[in-house]
Amino acid sequence: SLGLCGFTFWSQDTGGFVGSPTDDLYIRWTQCSTFQSHFRYHGTGPRYREPWNYEIETQEIVKKYLNLRSQLAASVGLPLLCPLVLEFQTDPNVYNIEDQFLCGRNLLIAPILTKENTRNIYIPEGIWYDYWTSEKLTGPKWISKTSNLDTIPIFIRAGSILPLGP
Repeated sequence: SLGLCGFTFWSQDTGGFVGSPTDDLYIRWTQCSTFQSHFRYHGTGPRYREPWNYEIETQEIVKKYLNLRSQLAASVGLPLLCPLVLEFQTDPNVYNIEDQFLCGRNLLIAPILTKENTRNIYIPEGIWYDYWTSEKLTGPKWISKTSNLDTIPIFIRAGSILPLGP
């Protein structure tokens, strides 16, 4: 909703500012933050939010997403983190979806926000491809998706060019 109000650059304290996030929560939060305009690991002790304060396996997964972030190219104009309703204004199914978003206009991001590693995802109108498996999906439709801890559900709009840096 902040993107709709003109806040183009928005993020949060990845990992939460207070408390001690588990490794799983830290990974999921990093995955979501990867696609925001900026993000910061920022929080109080006893477990500060720098990646090296977490398990080696957690560090490897976080590194994967930090590398992906550095490879993505972005253009100017719309907010980087774009609510679905901005792109699909005539689709009433997207009016109240607050837990998935577009990164730019062609990457659909659906963060896992529960310990179950499963969520329902709305695939908007058109053809979309699962970033990780290349599975073709045609929307509009709802799907149920289970993703292991090192994977955030990402879908690419058909016909997109996804420039990745080295």
